[in-house]
Amino acid sequence: MCIRDSSEAFRLQGIFPKIYVTSVLAGFAFSTFSFAGKNIFFMLMLATMMIPFEVILIPNFLIINTLGQVLILPKHVWGDVVEKTGIAKPQDFRNMPLVGSGAYTLRYWREGQEISLQRRADHFAKPASDLLIVVFGSAERVGLAEAKLRGALPDAGQMRAIMAGLYSQPDGNRIDQLVLACTHFPLLANEIAAAGPPGVILVDSGEGIARRTEFLTHGQEWAAEPRGIAVFTKDSPDLGQLRPALAKYGMGEIQIL
Repeated sequence: MCIRDSSEAFRLQGIFPKIYVTSVLAGFAFSTFSFAGKNIFFMLMLATMMIPFEVILIPNFLIINTLGQVLILPKHVWGDVVEKTGIAKPQDFRNMPLVGSGAYTLRYWREGQEISLQRRADHFAKPASDLLIVVFGSAERVGLAEAKLRGALPDAGQMRAIMAGLYSQPDGNRIDQLVLACTHFPLLANEIAAAGPPGVILVDSGEGIARRTEFLTHGQEWAAEPRGIAVFTKDSPDLGQLRPALAKYGMGEIQIL
């Protein structure tokens, strides 16, 4: 409930300035006043309204991706950081001791590598153990997943070499759960499991995404027979090889932006 209300408030904060500041005042100025360059400015405004969404899709993604990397610190941590550490800007406040809250206290973090959390035994949630979250990315696995969709069998030796980059990290032998955070990786779930030590539980992030999508679209009307559409940013000769695999997942139609 709090998340939903916060989202609605955030949306309203974005909508009101656009309607009551930009649209209303701009419309009043164009309809009432005469000034040099009026027609040029009016045509520029109309032009921005006519830009197809597909044109700004990738720039929007890049903006959101960049914002996701912005370092956010609580005020009581950042408030006097300059006096305490001599650091002049938040971007330099990295890999420094931070505070924790909730069921865990933050032990340490290494940017882009790992986060260590210590459980608080007196917390009502009663966490069972400490947590060590290791970050690991691999563009090679994306290529293997797409090759598998085209009908090629992933090379077991290559997958073991890729996963060795994760399990060979410090404390890699303590890993008991592996979150498949990229939507490509569930396609390689069997190969990833076989390339790692026994007993590691694979967590499919797609299930959480599906639950969130269901929550956000609750109450909306859907077609009696929904169409599954696979959208690509460019055409390529091997799209035909993908059709059988895409159809298996309910995407019988391919569209090119």
